[in-house]
Amino acid sequence: MIRTMPSGALWDVAGILVAQNVPTVKVLNRTNSRFPDSKVYWPFNGQTHSIAEQPYLDMPANLSGRMSFHLGSADAALSDFIEFTVGADQFNGNTTRVDAFVPKLAMRLRSGAGSNLTGGST
Repeated sequence: MIRTMPSGALWDVAGILVAQNVPTVKVLNRTNSRFPDSKVYWPFNGQTHSIAEQPYLDMPANLSGRMSFHLGSADAALSDFIEFTVGADQFNGNTTRVDAFVPKLAMRLRSGAGSNLTGGST
């Protein structure tokens, strides 16, 4: 389900870098201090980072991909993922909720034209 962006502190857009590729992804920790940024991991494209180490990903266009999120350790079972396809001028993605419903995941997309869409669990 896609809906207009809610107001409030969930969506922190401060400091989002200008994309050098297609989109810039900013990974936010909304675990209410249960896990510090150093314990929220996101493996992508063969590399694993914590939010504390690297909160941004400058994502190139691709055929399809999956971005995982792990809470506690880089290989924790407390994890879920977002599937997506990124084109030169489009993003198709979802918070799967098929294999599991572990941590709540949400996405906010903001276009260069200023429109905002959100999806997932907030």
